Amino acid sequence: MSSMVNEKALYEMLEGDQELLEDMLGSFNEEKDQYLKQMQEGVATSNAELIRTSAHTLKGALQAFCCDEAAETAKTIEHQGSENNLDQIEPLVDRFVQEVNQAHAELTALCERGFSS
Repeated sequence: MSSMVNEKALYEMLEGDQELLEDMLGSFNEEKDQYLKQMQEGVATSNAELIRTSAHTLKGALQAFCCDEAAETAKTIEHQGSENNLDQIEPLVDRFVQEVNQAHAELTALCERGFSS
């Protein structure tokens, strides 16, 4: 799997502000597991609205971290939820969980080592 975080774009967007990155990641840490759990509960109960709202929230966070691939997956999940098209949602959500976890690991590593300029 390729890198989830576009580090160059994130650096430019945050103007190299390491403290802001750490603050953003702290907020993301507090919320990501909750929304991933809600999304998985939505899949288990065929609750399209729960899937859609969870994907929408995570999409915004991922866009803020310049995680374009994972944000695009969230957009697809959000769209399928809004269309109540849940036939193929489970493998897509499983892939998305992996993408979010990889993005989180990359962002955590970036916070630990700092931006390379």
